[in-house]
Amino acid sequence: LKILYFGWDYNGLARQELNKQTIAEKVIESFEKCRMLEDASTCSLAVCGRTDKGVSALSQVLTLILRSNVHSGIGVIAPEDKSMLYPEKPEIDYVLVGNRNLPADIRILAWAPVPPEFTARRSCLSRSYKYFFPASGLNLQAIRSAAKKFEGAHDFRNFCSSQVSNGVVNHERRILSVELNVHDSSLPEGHPRQMCCLTFRGTAFLYHQIRCMVSILLSIGRGLEQPALIDSLLDIAKTPRKPQYEIAARMLPPFYFYELIFLAEPLVFCEPEYEGLEWQTSSAAREEIVKHIQRMWTEQAVRTTVVTHMLDRIEQDLFPECQQNNYLWPVCHEAPVTPSRNRQPILKRSTEESLEEKIKNYENKKSRKEALLVKGDTDDQSLINESEYNSPFPQ
Repeated sequence: LKILYFGWDYNGLARQELNKQTIAEKVIESFEKCRMLEDASTCSLAVCGRTDKGVSALSQVLTLILRSNVHSGIGVIAPEDKSMLYPEKPEIDYVLVGNRNLPADIRILAWAPVPPEFTARRSCLSRSYKYFFPASGLNLQAIRSAAKKFEGAHDFRNFCSSQVSNGVVNHERRILSVELNVHDSSLPEGHPRQMCCLTFRGTAFLYHQIRCMVSILLSIGRGLEQPALIDSLLDIAKTPRKPQYEIAARMLPPFYFYELIFLAEPLVFCEPEYEGLEWQTSSAAREEIVKHIQRMWTEQAVRTTVVTHMLDRIEQDLFPECQQNNYLWPVCHEAPVTPSRNRQPILKRSTEESLEEKIKNYENKKSRKEALLVKGDTDDQSLINESEYNSPFPQ
């Protein structure tokens, strides 16, 4: 399934045991209501890329086993007992049927039958992310040129939230392209309210990698750091420990998981390419999707227009003496530099442990827990988290 969702009111994509307010949970519930799947625990749900709380998506891809009206074809699992087969009918319109029971901010865009060996994550060749923010006095040309330094294969350990307990020790990733585009051409170049978009396309990304890269680029755009900072952070021999800095903030997320390419997918196109996949959407489903999203646009556009009108009056007529520029605050929380507050350059700040130190401390912690159990000093198995006890690192 190719799905679109506005993630602002959800706790991420993946299903969670104690939290039902997730995108995947709503998709499962929708198909359960129309009896398209037998059991959520056996539907083999898999996703291309997990998105965090608040993150939206234009072309997220999920795979799962659903009821079918046909007896054979790509991905069709026929029952062993042929007497259980119903007379064959035209295939179910999964898009139209699934959307009937979904919340307004989640929509299935298309479906495609896939062979058993297809996996949403591993069959994906590249992923795209977009991050929106206002120009708000930024040097866009500096951001645009600095962003190109990320392209290619690099070790991004200084541009992520490293979690060695999850077994992530290889931080090399390939960025295929980074582009900065201005979205609102109706405003003059450099207008503080002009919306911009950074688009990242890569084969895979680390946890918080997009937010970290955006944070550094915004610091460069504000003139607080030089583009050479990126070179230093990508040079692991020179900077083996990640300096402390704020990641780009989660607001009404300006950040969304854009599009995928399966056995063919770049980063900024409207229709991802998949090798051997034929996306299907009936004409009735297409009309309903377009009508639905147009209505959502009208609702949000009216709200934006009302806020813009009020802001214009406040800035120009009511309080013209207040020449403030706080548009970036929701996405860049670092306090402004003032004479009474000196900002410390990122490379001179305190650092995290190096990757090697994190691995060593992790293994020492595991060894201490094992020793406690051997000695019988504690019988509290809860002290050992299974994901940590079973070391992900080579022995």
